[in-house]
Amino acid sequence: MIRTSRFQYLHFLPNMITLFNLFTGFVSLVMAAHGHFRVACSLVVLSLLWDSLDGNIARIFKNTSQLGKEIDSLADLVSFVVVPAFILASLFAESLNNVILLVLFSYLGTGALRLAIFNLSGVPTKESFVGLPTPASAVILNMTILASLKNHWTGTVFFEWGICLLVVLLSFLMVSKIRYPKLSAMKFSKWKSLLYFDLVFSGLVLFLVNFETALAAMPLFFLFIAPVYCLPGFEDVL
Repeated sequence: MIRTSRFQYLHFLPNMITLFNLFTGFVSLVMAAHGHFRVACSLVVLSLLWDSLDGNIARIFKNTSQLGKEIDSLADLVSFVVVPAFILASLFAESLNNVILLVLFSYLGTGALRLAIFNLSGVPTKESFVGLPTPASAVILNMTILASLKNHWTGTVFFEWGICLLVVLLSFLMVSKIRYPKLSAMKFSKWKSLLYFDLVFSGLVLFLVNFETALAAMPLFFLFIAPVYCLPGFEDVL
């Protein structure tokens, strides 16, 4: 492929940022293996930052390529699929059983399948994704883990069953036909009410519980409410 961009000398930059995503995911695995679960979960959010930057920089500098797309997918597989599953497996080390392993495999399998489907089909529409993207799924899962660590829920049966149900739900949504808005491609006027409702909800959680739980509430609110903004004719209601 011949590059025609005047930023040819920056062609390595998007791929380098993608590799930062991969490296952050690797460090998160190391942290989880040593029991530093809060650091491990926080690093997933940093991976999300790298993931959001690489594609935008590639488009700005007109340096998009098939190689970059493939590297991005592999980095996402590690940071947003393998890492969350490994963190949970490490948390469940003492109570790990066949059911939990099957649940974690469902997350691994559907996450890998979603990335493969996305690579083959691309983005169906400019303003939405078909199915929940893996970065969003990972952030929801890891923010929930962080809140559970803060509230000392991780050693309870409630956490074990609750997190397994969440993992199964996320696994389903990643390969479902449910549409989620691509906020970066939508006009702010179309989704500003979603932001306001989310801020009010998380603010209420912050007032009633704590900061970590409020952070977990924000992506969970998005998980259940955001698809409404992709329904036909919903824009006319706003």
